[in-house]
Amino acid sequence: MSTLHRYLLQQSLYFLLLCLVTCVGIYLLVDVFDRLDEFLEHQATAGTTIAYFLVKVPLILSQIFPAVFFLALLVQISQMSKQRELIALEASGISYSRVVVFFLLYALFWSCLQLFFSQFLGVAGEAKSEEIWDNLGKKKQTRERSVSDVWFRQGLRLVHVDRISPQAGQGSDLEIFRLRKDFKVIKTIIKAETFKVRDQGWQLFNVRIFDPITFSQDQVPEMLVDLNQDLTIFEVLKNAESPETISLWRLGQVIQRLKDTGTNVEFLLTAWHMKIAYAFSILVLSCIGLILCRQRDNVFLNITLGLGVIFVYYFVHVVGGTLGENGVVPPYAGAWLANALIGIPAVFLLLRQLYSRSS
Repeated sequence: MSTLHRYLLQQSLYFLLLCLVTCVGIYLLVDVFDRLDEFLEHQATAGTTIAYFLVKVPLILSQIFPAVFFLALLVQISQMSKQRELIALEASGISYSRVVVFFLLYALFWSCLQLFFSQFLGVAGEAKSEEIWDNLGKKKQTRERSVSDVWFRQGLRLVHVDRISPQAGQGSDLEIFRLRKDFKVIKTIIKAETFKVRDQGWQLFNVRIFDPITFSQDQVPEMLVDLNQDLTIFEVLKNAESPETISLWRLGQVIQRLKDTGTNVEFLLTAWHMKIAYAFSILVLSCIGLILCRQRDNVFLNITLGLGVIFVYYFVHVVGGTLGENGVVPPYAGAWLANALIGIPAVFLLLRQLYSRSS
């Protein structure tokens, strides 16, 4: 590593650590004031309270790191420009493009690290903090989660369940439509008030069997059908609004299994792509930071503009995710919308800036 790269790295780590500690401290301070009353109300011990906020730190880091990295980059480059260090580098024959390449590679490294960190420690921290919060009694009802209006296909059968309890392995208001091989004719309709998942299949209770061809109906107290669908994968549907609670790898497995059942997985696919797109927002924001700092060396002005850029990026990111989840655009297009709309023009402007200074 050259002397220049060591200097840039040392300065970057210094400003990054400074911004990270500041932003995490502000985040925790707001969260403490927001939740402290709940801990006092449930007479939580000091150890439990401290543990809750400590295990949330990885999740906080994974959420705010792209913005923190961007602000640290703005401060560093602005300081270098204000102190005429960039001019000194160019006067000694070192072009600004070398600085740009270093920071882009540096941002790419942190993008990959952010992705893995958020999906391991971030998800684990979120799960642990939720467990502590649940144990306070605030959300005990969420322990027995239920999912409503579930459809899936298994072989020549189309199954609809009005409500299932994945952890308990049971549900109510079940309908099974047995189809002909061409999927055009319903051979039999089976309805059950309740069911229980067994090793051999699903045990149905208070069953009615309809034949739509002969209009006949039979009723039996219970029957066993050879369904082997794992109900726990449908629990993800209940928590889809909080993708940070599910790791990228687990989410990919669930998506594939839900696809096999014929379930609509557009919103889960969008969440999967958004996890990756959000990590690489570090690279996108870095391009914008390198452009802004080359235009002016006022640190406070650059930070103000940077906060505006962060707001715009997050707004477009959320809008794109909503469009993908609702099927307005393909999941990958919605998830990567912010990176594309902001990143492509940023790369073009950065290349133009470098070309104009070299000519």
